[in-house]
Amino acid sequence: MLIDLHVHTNRYSSCGNSTPEEMAQSALEHGLDGIVLTEHNVTWPPDELAELRASFPKLLILSGIELTSDEGDDYLVLGISPQSWFAPRLPAEEIVGHSQRLGGVVILAHPYRYRDQVPETLATCPVDGIEVASCNMHGAASDGAARLVQALGVFPVWNSDAHHRRDVGLYANTVPGRINNEEQLATVLASRKACPHADAARITAVNAAWRRHLPTIRQLIAQGVDDADIRAAVSTRVGYSDLYAIRNGLEVQRPLPPWQPE
Repeated sequence: MLIDLHVHTNRYSSCGNSTPEEMAQSALEHGLDGIVLTEHNVTWPPDELAELRASFPKLLILSGIELTSDEGDDYLVLGISPQSWFAPRLPAEEIVGHSQRLGGVVILAHPYRYRDQVPETLATCPVDGIEVASCNMHGAASDGAARLVQALGVFPVWNSDAHHRRDVGLYANTVPGRINNEEQLATVLASRKACPHADAARITAVNAAWRRHLPTIRQLIAQGVDDADIRAAVSTRVGYSDLYAIRNGLEVQRPLPPWQPE
């Protein structure tokens, strides 16, 4: 099965740009077998999730969450049902510890996007996996994340982190067998049997767009234009993390398989 483990919608993520139905339809159009809805600091109500599933019977739609810690780091919690203790700005130790005790897996989402450090708690309260690539990670962040996977001995995942329908499935993960629920997903991920997948044609197109627009972006930066106005002026998918990378002389291009960190 091909599953994107990190997807947002405009129903429960204020930064989402597409409806749940648009995201689900895009997943089918791009050959995905399943998606995990990981809204920011909130899980989908069971009745609404059931309704969405009924509308897309050919797509596995699972519930997850992206929790932001008190230090501002983001963690994907997968494989467990909604919990009453889920809340924004919890200590990382609480996010990781509670989730793992309940049988879930915890993945550090998009590390190195805006800084060259990772949470100190990784040493004392280790996560299960690291997100290595997404449409919201510049190339330098992916390199750092891949090295972190090697250093910690955890499993890597590649996800779209899609906030718009065009990005669903840009990166995803292949898992063996048939997944039917959140608990089975956690078991497969913990067994380290998931393999990264990248939509090479779409990523190549994204990288080509970057090469075309990079001179303009650098010129706007040199002129003192702020990030919000640069994003409005450039007709490609440029994120704040990408502008951070450009301003700091870091690699922006998204990785393509086969790929090894520099």
